[in-house]
Amino acid sequence: MGSAHLGEFGSREVIADAKAEIVRALPVHGTAVPNGDDPLVAAMANETDAAVITFGFDEECDVRAEQVGVQLDGRPYFFLVHGATRHRIDLRVHERHNLLNALAAAATAVAAGIPADRIAQGPRQAEISSGGRMEATTRPDGVTVINDAFNASPESVLAALGAV
Repeated sequence: MGSAHLGEFGSREVIADAKAEIVRALPVHGTAVPNGDDPLVAAMANETDAAVITFGFDEECDVRAEQVGVQLDGRPYFFLVHGATRHRIDLRVHERHNLLNALAAAATAVAAGIPADRIAQGPRQAEISSGGRMEATTRPDGVTVINDAFNASPESVLAALGAV
């Protein structure tokens, strides 16, 4: 969980408590899909009787990324792992935080019962559709410009700076 809402809530703990309201409201037949790498978010699993499917980089996560790398153009690749299934994923979008977004989507698809082969296709095809979010443009002189001005936070600025 980042700091995007700190101005409104005051601390990461208060943000986490507000977001945990969603998890607390889940019915027993629902499924929570928390980021297992973030202690404040992972702790939300204790606040529901619903099923929980975690995602992240830690080997304890139900849906995780292994063997993460970055291609020369700054786009990440990884192996998407869930149970005994492993699929190499080459993302079309830049930066590691988008890899985490892909894991969140994959974990949500697992919760919905989507087959692993179909789940692996989604992150390979995903693109950012809103302007100002990690838009990479290469100028004629070879300089790559990353526009991440849409609702930027300190974390998103750091991600943009490290993208290429």
